[in-house]
Amino acid sequence: FFRCCVGYFLIHQKMTPSRTLRDDEKHLTGMDIFWLRADAAENQIISNCVLCLEKPLEMDVIDQALARMVAASPRFRSKAVRVGLVSYDWVQQPDFCPRRYGCVEQARLPAPTQAALIRFYEDVASEPLGRDGGMLWKVYFVDNVPWGGCLLFWRVHHCLCDGAALVTLVRRAFEDDFCAGS
Repeated sequence: FFRCCVGYFLIHQKMTPSRTLRDDEKHLTGMDIFWLRADAAENQIISNCVLCLEKPLEMDVIDQALARMVAASPRFRSKAVRVGLVSYDWVQQPDFCPRRYGCVEQARLPAPTQAALIRFYEDVASEPLGRDGGMLWKVYFVDNVPWGGCLLFWRVHHCLCDGAALVTLVRRAFEDDFCAGS
């Protein structure tokens, strides 16, 4: 019974976005620093999330959803800045706009085929995030996909949030748009 409760507690703590994305955290936790420093070209510590939509979306809908996501998750408007030998702080960027900071990229597949989509994924998934002091997340808006809709592909460094938290954030950010019939 004890092991089950501890396991539930650890899983619950890790998967809850409010735990991994608190507004009052200034310093990266020891685990966040571990994920940040363990990242290497041959071993990227990045969570990916793909949202496939049957209908194309307008960029303003995506911008509004991203604004909700960034508002709900302070780390998404912050950079991890080294402040000592081994410590880092989250430094919020003034007047943060995902497009201005290079966090949003529009892409169009050369042909609406499965092969073109796989090629795109392979190219994008190998790109590093934040190694030059940049933002630790990026979203690609992809059109000309095989099913005629669009695709949103998130790449987020694990020190920002884990994959389960990322899926929750994406779902919450777009919930209003899907309920409205977009």
